[in-house]
Amino acid sequence: MSPHSKAQVTLTEEQQLRIAANLQAAKDRLATKRAAAPDLASGQVSGQASGPSGTSTQTTPRRKKPKYVEYDLSTLQDSRGGFLLPEEAEQAGGEGDRRDRPTRDLPRPLPTLALSLNPEENPKCRECESTDLDVQYYTTFAVSVCHRCRKEVADKYSLLTKTECKEDYLLTDEELRDEAVMPHLSRPNPHKAHWSDMHLFLREQVEDFAFAKWGSPEALDAEYARREEGKKVRAERKFRQKVHELRRRTRTSTWNKKRLHSGEEDGRPHRHKFTKEEGKEGKEVCSGCGLTVDVDEF
Repeated sequence: MSPHSKAQVTLTEEQQLRIAANLQAAKDRLATKRAAAPDLASGQVSGQASGPSGTSTQTTPRRKKPKYVEYDLSTLQDSRGGFLLPEEAEQAGGEGDRRDRPTRDLPRPLPTLALSLNPEENPKCRECESTDLDVQYYTTFAVSVCHRCRKEVADKYSLLTKTECKEDYLLTDEELRDEAVMPHLSRPNPHKAHWSDMHLFLREQVEDFAFAKWGSPEALDAEYARREEGKKVRAERKFRQKVHELRRRTRTSTWNKKRLHSGEEDGRPHRHKFTKEEGKEGKEVCSGCGLTVDVDEF
């Protein structure tokens, strides 16, 4: 027999009866489902559908969800990713449009210098005559210096913190708070983000103000040395007070130990027995431990 030829399978009578019974059961289930579902072919989708008992039941049509959303492109507005708004919309919004404005502050643009077409009219660096000036130094401190000279001449153009100005140049908070005299740059605090901003001052301006306040650099150094000496004296005085207090507590505790352990032979605590001290009025002395006390005589 060829391998491609089909083999004839003979079913028994029992298998044929089982197949016929399964087929009839499947037909019955299909007929039951068709009778229970609304007849779409007869136009009863939005109307009534006959149930299995012949009675009509009210059905609700199914709504299909749209696969896409329609937008009116004529009403959309370009918001630059949600961070910037056009100047026209910002100017057109009045008092009633405040709720539509963004709550967070917009990023501030960096300051720029308005240069002239005539090179002679443009500000130049005081050190090297360069026109590539540091904009922040020029706008904040009114100092014309370029980026290269700012780094090379650090003795004049470096920045000082408020703590350095108070400790090294002996300036007060009121003097540093006056922006007309001591302008400063604000930077985020490097230690904690939620702390107050760090104020940076120009070294040249701080030194000029401090020398004018104290009279001369030598006078500033003398005042600084005097304050440092005062700090040492106060620290030494505080240390002596602590030593004196420690000695007093040690002497008192030692005396208490001697008093407790110098009792009678049975080990009971010592009790003072005061008697008048000879040759001294208003004085009594304990015969056991030698404690002397003052007594007022009436």
